[in-house]
Amino acid sequence: QIDLSCSLDRYRQLATSSGLRMTRQVDITKQTLPTYNFLYNNAADWEDRHEAELFTRATRMLEKASRKGMLAYQLLRFDKS
Repeated sequence: QIDLSCSLDRYRQLATSSGLRMTRQVDITKQTLPTYNFLYNNAADWEDRHEAELFTRATRMLEKASRKGMLAYQLLRFDKS
């Protein structure tokens, strides 16, 4: 299971406790959206149709969450404090 609940503030706290500070944050969610079509097309070729359907369903939920702003992909840079 993947924990998607780590907020930006939590990353800042973790960085601070490790002697780092966040110096850059870039939201790349929009640039990741074309990946979903690739994933759907790839799953269409899987021999195990049941696994392909489970994968497609999970991917569809992630795509919807991304498009609605509920899930974001971020690039974060940390430097020594």
